[in-house]
Amino acid sequence: MTNEGKELLNIMAEARDELAEQGEHYNIVNMNDNKRKEKNKNKAYVNKNEPYNVSYPKSLAYLKTNLGYDIFGIIYMLTIALDYPSNSIIINGEIPTIDELLEFLDIGRTKFYEVMKILENNNVIKRVKKPAGLVIYLNPYVHSSGRQIDIKTRDMFRDSIFNNDE
Repeated sequence: MTNEGKELLNIMAEARDELAEQGEHYNIVNMNDNKRKEKNKNKAYVNKNEPYNVSYPKSLAYLKTNLGYDIFGIIYMLTIALDYPSNSIIINGEIPTIDELLEFLDIGRTKFYEVMKILENNNVIKRVKKPAGLVIYLNPYVHSSGRQIDIKTRDMFRDSIFNNDE
């Protein structure tokens, strides 16, 4: 990555942190309690030297080995659409419809439901029905949309095999 690219990422990271600190609607928690720097009781921060979008290599290696490259490719595509700090899938600023997801992932409906079932059974995603539609959350212990994560999202995956918090 060029120096300009790194500088832009740093500026974006600082802006995101500032917005998170100002937004009372955020209920944010550190993904790794050992690196926590508490600012107040509702928020915790990961080490500021960590990258913004955090992938966990051991989790990803497990998924590649056990689920195969096709499904791993879909996981990668989902990481592109992650919302911060909820770690949910958002396309064009909204919860996507099934048809929008099919187009985004470039797969058919049958394959989509097959993959979603496999990912959910392996605790990589959780599907939650809400009034706005079906929300898909990606396990933040596999890939996190930022250094901070919503407590509700973290709690959905607290018992995940990928959770290494002590």
